[in-house]
Amino acid sequence: MSPSAQAGSIARIAGFGAALVVVALLALAGGAALGSTEGRSEGRDRGGGDRMAPRIHFDRTQWPRTDFSRRVVPLSEFEGVLRRDGIDAIRTPRVIEQRRAEHSLRGREPVLVATVRGAARAYPLRVLLWHEIVNDRLGGRPIAVTYCPLCNSALVLDRRVGARTLEFGVSGVLRNSDLVMYDSESESWWQQLTGRAVVGRWAGTRLRALHSQILPARRRTRPAALLRPPLRPHPLCRIRRPI
Repeated sequence: MSPSAQAGSIARIAGFGAALVVVALLALAGGAALGSTEGRSEGRDRGGGDRMAPRIHFDRTQWPRTDFSRRVVPLSEFEGVLRRDGIDAIRTPRVIEQRRAEHSLRGREPVLVATVRGAARAYPLRVLLWHEIVNDRLGGRPIAVTYCPLCNSALVLDRRVGARTLEFGVSGVLRNSDLVMYDSESESWWQQLTGRAVVGRWAGTRLRALHSQILPARRRTRPAALLRPPLRPHPLCRIRRPI
């Protein structure tokens, strides 16, 4: 091969190599830009001021008064499984003396016993299984007796936030398979397991947990009264119960 031909081959190889380098650099730049965009999207989902709507899995139209711009967790973590109030929270509980209720309780039937300022009350789990939340007053204090059947977590919470007394319902939404409650005043969403507001006006606020324990109904726990067990579940609850 002549020197001029060799020089031409070398020039073509060098040009081809330069083209490969340019293509590789463009690919790297594109990947970096994509990663940067994904990071910004997740960041917007975690905070307020959405310029890019997150992927959500619930019916937002059911919550006209919920301030979704205020939250401490991404909206993508919530899963809608029922309509709002598809499970009826108890707002006006019927309470009877324990000795009148014992004949309707099975021998070792579990009850959630709440104790506030020396007053005690038992809530059968079979009632909580169908209603999940009981808005009640005990020892002069407004309380929310809560139970999530999916994670078997029971918690009694003080319903007061500052000078306000909240009333809670079942949102029909889950987060990490745990019940998400809502308050009727602001429609903020509250995580049952922690008692913390995660979305809405009260986001970041935590309710005070009160003393409670799950015990057999026949054990001497000194509850002065007991939430009246229903003769049968409410028809809506029977239909809407999540599997």
